[in-house]
Amino acid sequence: MVLLLCEALDKAVMDAMTEESPQLNEYQQAAINILTSILRGNVELPVAAVQGPPGTGKTTVVEGFVQYEKGLADYMLRETTSSEIIIYTAPTNFLAWDAFRRVVTALLRKGFSLRDILDLVRVYGSKIKPCRPGYIPRTDEVRKILGKINQLMSREIDVYIVKLIFAVEFQRVSSKFTAKPSRINFIVDEASKTPYYRFLLPVADAIIRSPGTYPASLMVLGDPEQAITVPEEFRDHRVPLLMRKVIYSLNNLGSNIIRKHHVLLQVTYRLPRPSEEPISHGYYDGRLRSYYRLTDRGVVCQLLEIISQERAKIETKLQTLPSIWDEITKKLLDAIVCAYANNIPLIAVNTRRFRQRAIPTFDPRRVEIATRFAAIFSVATDYADLRLGYAITAPYSDLVNTAAYRIRRRLGKVLPKPTTTTVQAMIGNESDIVITMLGKEWSSQVGFDDYETIYAREPEVLNVQLSRHRGLEVIIGDLENLSRFPARKVAKTAKQLLSLGRKTHGAIIVNL
Repeated sequence: MVLLLCEALDKAVMDAMTEESPQLNEYQQAAINILTSILRGNVELPVAAVQGPPGTGKTTVVEGFVQYEKGLADYMLRETTSSEIIIYTAPTNFLAWDAFRRVVTALLRKGFSLRDILDLVRVYGSKIKPCRPGYIPRTDEVRKILGKINQLMSREIDVYIVKLIFAVEFQRVSSKFTAKPSRINFIVDEASKTPYYRFLLPVADAIIRSPGTYPASLMVLGDPEQAITVPEEFRDHRVPLLMRKVIYSLNNLGSNIIRKHHVLLQVTYRLPRPSEEPISHGYYDGRLRSYYRLTDRGVVCQLLEIISQERAKIETKLQTLPSIWDEITKKLLDAIVCAYANNIPLIAVNTRRFRQRAIPTFDPRRVEIATRFAAIFSVATDYADLRLGYAITAPYSDLVNTAAYRIRRRLGKVLPKPTTTTVQAMIGNESDIVITMLGKEWSSQVGFDDYETIYAREPEVLNVQLSRHRGLEVIIGDLENLSRFPARKVAKTAKQLLSLGRKTHGAIIVNL
């Protein structure tokens, strides 16, 4: 996908006119205070870690950081005669492009013009282009500077003019400098998602051991509790991800330092209460809490209401689909109706242990249950003529691909289909409704290849699985066995999920 700067600028201009400045909670404000103090040189240790669990608003922190009274915008005005710069780096083209758009939006709200931005800002990425041939900007402001858009990707960076650079991690912008900057401030986004920030590990060490060295500061944003798909060589050689490295180093300096330089964002605006509790207990020491309830998710509640009120018609439609309607589907439909009646955003289908078959990453029962849930939501969505997203995920592609195949065969060409994707591909995304199949709920015995199951290797995978939904989540797997898992985080998460099932308004547990 080619990401276009013209489109980003168009949207930034419109957002600046139509959207209000982000409202900050106390944890986001604390994060902005730390980032601002470091940028202005008001701290002895110029290192900060902003840890953002799913949906807690790391991007809002970045926007607020720009607009804050003594934040990034004021810094860019103040440093017009120095050679100090900020480098904002992200692991993907999309993240760099999106951060650029959001920061430009905030700068426009602060009174900067697009011509100011052409002078002060640069953005680099292999898939970031100025504009596609024949593209016509939607706003007059962007039309006026269309011929100068290439300036944002200039081959040379005058460090006495340019103050802010966006780049993906594999772009080395130092070769473009016309002179050596007096100070470099790194802001590293999603510092726990990728191992390729390895080149910054010695930078973190140098700044922590000798504050005032070059580069000047390092501010990292991310969540090590959602760091998945890390290459085996990094695990084998125990190479830390940047976010873990910074938090570990700050911890070693004492509780006073970690308290001043590390912020955990503790309010999620994605997961409805109490669906955040399992991962909160398993991965965040019970500190994560949700801002919304299921009733605040209008389109999801509307769909669940249709399923409850028009159940007979939906059952009739389900009976026409091949191999869908039976007592199991009826039981799943009962669970959905019960979830709506009790305002519960979690349905957990407790199945038998993951089967070890000829294909070790495939369990037919879980796929069958996921397919039936998908059929219910597809029929209800089609009946209600609603637009909402729902997805089927699993940690193994065999589960996902088989579910996609069965859904296509059984739902035909007319009914809407869910997104089917692995958990690894789902990170960074969300959906109104998520149906997720758990992986193997045991740790393999050490054999000749020392192989372990995915939750033993990467317990963070379960965190990602249970944190993609904005409304309703359906979990399919052996929760009892998972609650006895050797990995403490995984076991605590499963235990809390089962505990919610024993509460009146916690989770709906279906035993199959």
